[in-house]
Amino acid sequence: MEHCEHILLKPDTYLGSAEPELTNIHVYDNDSLKITSRELQLTPGFYKCFDELLVNAHDHKKRMEKISASSKDKHYMVSTIKVTINDDNSISFFNDGDGILVEYMEEHGMYPPTLIFGSLLSGTNFDDNEQREWGGRNGYGAKLANIFSTKFIVETVCHFNKKKFLQIFTNNMKDKTEPEITKCLQKPYTKITWYPDFTRFNMNMLNDDIKALMSKRVYDIAGVTDKTTQIYLNDKLVEVKTFEKYVDLYIGSNDTCSRVFEEGPGWQIVATCSDDDIFQQVSFVNGISTARGGTHVDYISDQIKTKLADLLKKKKKIDIKPQIIKNQLKVFVNAS
Repeated sequence: MEHCEHILLKPDTYLGSAEPELTNIHVYDNDSLKITSRELQLTPGFYKCFDELLVNAHDHKKRMEKISASSKDKHYMVSTIKVTINDDNSISFFNDGDGILVEYMEEHGMYPPTLIFGSLLSGTNFDDNEQREWGGRNGYGAKLANIFSTKFIVETVCHFNKKKFLQIFTNNMKDKTEPEITKCLQKPYTKITWYPDFTRFNMNMLNDDIKALMSKRVYDIAGVTDKTTQIYLNDKLVEVKTFEKYVDLYIGSNDTCSRVFEEGPGWQIVATCSDDDIFQQVSFVNGISTARGGTHVDYISDQIKTKLADLLKKKKKIDIKPQIIKNQLKVFVNAS
């Protein structure tokens, strides 16, 4: 098989199942203005494509911080990220900061934006020895969303060459227009508009459940991004400026639910009581939602359970197994 054909016919290898599944998951509830858990029909492959495009914007912020710290050239930091769920069932992802270089590459026979979004196994994250605080390492990423689209629009402004680039991919990335290159003096940005190929996901459209799930992920990004970046959902500013305020969307304010908040280099942690004697966690690494937890969550929760058990034994003369304490915990972890 051709590589793109293999991805379309065997999507579970690359982005998860293309079949809808009944799952219990956190969503943003517009009525209560809270993040709640509910059961809904979700196609994991669709969610993965959406997430790849969203996390790209968050990654660019981290990337620009690192580049600007070691470069003498003029660079623009990411100050705005916008996600717009359009009436025609497309989704737009916008971030400012440096755009993609618009300069023809003779060795590849194309411009960098075409290579980045339209050629598989291309990328800048292949060096696993590089220290970086962003995701992506295999050269698929946003290209998967392009392959699972009826239309995919790439728009970027390069401030180095003062050019704007526009290209439209169609037919599951098989076809593309010639890049439209124009002179441009405005500040740089990148904008991607994704028209999902719903038939590939066994979906008809973006229903209210899926919109609530996508909204929740935008609130996630607001919660794990620092105060210097404004996050917009459907042109409305998301009023979540800190990780602790983000956690309020789950458990309410300090007045209604006691918690402990700790912050240090690379870590932001909130610990409180679980709802039903089962350990609960909400966690992120470099902006990526880790719904199943992982070693970063174990690293925090194991310290809490062990030290609390020691404290109870010493101060209260109560001998409780650490695992029983862990079952009473709910932790929120934002790790870099």
